[in-house]
Amino acid sequence: MGLGTSRDPRTEAGLQRSTTPGSPIRTIALLALLSRLVPLVLLHLFPIGTFDASASLLSPPTPSGISLTPLTTYTPPTLRWDAIHFATIALQGYTFEQQLAFQPGWPLVMRIAGDGVCWARRLFAGLETDDSSLTSNDVVLGGVIAANAAFVGATIMLYKLTSRLASPSFAKLTTYLYLLPPTPAVLSSPYTEPLYALFTFTGFFLAITKRYLLSGLVLGLATSVRATGIFGVGVLGWIILFDLSAPNATSLRPSRLLRRSTTALLPCALVLAPFLLFQWYAYASFCHSAKTSRPWCNARPPVPYSFVQREYWNMGILEYWTPAQLPNFLIAAPVLLVSLIPSFVYLRQTLSPVFAQDKTQPVPHTYPRSKSSAPFPPHAAPALLPFHIHHLALTLLLIFASHTQISLRVIAGDPVVWWNVSAMAFRWTGAPPSPAPRETRAPRVPPGITSRGNGGDEAGMTGWGKAWVWWSVLWGAASIVLWAGYYPPA
Repeated sequence: MGLGTSRDPRTEAGLQRSTTPGSPIRTIALLALLSRLVPLVLLHLFPIGTFDASASLLSPPTPSGISLTPLTTYTPPTLRWDAIHFATIALQGYTFEQQLAFQPGWPLVMRIAGDGVCWARRLFAGLETDDSSLTSNDVVLGGVIAANAAFVGATIMLYKLTSRLASPSFAKLTTYLYLLPPTPAVLSSPYTEPLYALFTFTGFFLAITKRYLLSGLVLGLATSVRATGIFGVGVLGWIILFDLSAPNATSLRPSRLLRRSTTALLPCALVLAPFLLFQWYAYASFCHSAKTSRPWCNARPPVPYSFVQREYWNMGILEYWTPAQLPNFLIAAPVLLVSLIPSFVYLRQTLSPVFAQDKTQPVPHTYPRSKSSAPFPPHAAPALLPFHIHHLALTLLLIFASHTQISLRVIAGDPVVWWNVSAMAFRWTGAPPSPAPRETRAPRVPPGITSRGNGGDEAGMTGWGKAWVWWSVLWGAASIVLWAGYYPPA
């Protein structure tokens, strides 16, 4: 081949995948946007008297001698629960200790988006009010716009991530199920979950395509939005150290581990940095004098996050396990079931052949089907092992050391939940996912990952799937009413 004329078939394969005319990305984006607009419209068209008046505390004050219009004094129905804390921080900064439970990334986004809304309001509606300062409604509306845009982006990235790890049909159906969350009102409001999901899915996608530094940066942004983003360091570190397989004698060689650990150092540090820097900021803000010093200032290390969660939010090991919280556990039960059962089955089926085989041999990216097993779920390759471990760590945290009912909304940022739901919801047929031929594999994609794999096709919805869809629709509708009235759970 002459220089300048050779063509890498792997590059051509990657380009062909990204430019396929039948790509559902546009349809997914439109459906994602529609799925966010419907709850917003319902919240505004059918206002419900609120059980709690906390949201009114953020209503803009009336300047002396100035009469504000209903538009500027209106308390939006998206301003509920933690959104009040986010809006307060966005407007005033961190002024109370309990606010240290919230990472600064999302309030910063709300502030920036609110500034944009304020500018637009002055430009297009300046005649309606003499008050041109940034208001809570500006910040809330900016947060709503940012959250809904982030949800659309997260939906697209979930499809792209899943299509790299399983069959296109599995990726598509997983994404469509993602558009039926059990908490639609929360994901249409100025909450952290949509942006966290966008950064998490994007970071994982970058990790499996071996763009480790960029992955660490994006997962660090996820940590700046939610503290649980630090768990993403486990997925990134695993992929760098072991690729997408279980450890074996080859991958555990000291020389290889040292080389890979050096590669992992900076990307993993980027994931942890936002959390650690915010703890340092809190220490510098509260512990510089005896007047403002708090009990956690004398701890070693001084970590305000755990103190604040325990002191103000009653979060800690088994702190939530009381008879009064039993209804919240029951409400979260459907999510907990699809989080735990399929993942434990996955780990049992995936790790059994790993432990049974010769440890000096590379671990395959698929495992043999037993005679009595059901048709292969299309997400059953060991390539997903680090994602399932990450998922189980978060799930156990929710069960034993958190407000368990928040699992209804935080699953928006956990891809494994939706893989589990999709695997249970349909009768999948066909062979397990397998590596593409070497000459057609896209560049920078680890072995065992292919967006055109034979990971199975669906052959009808199961009873579990129908039950999940009905529960999502019915509970989702009920949750909109509860959210509008400022009723739990949130």
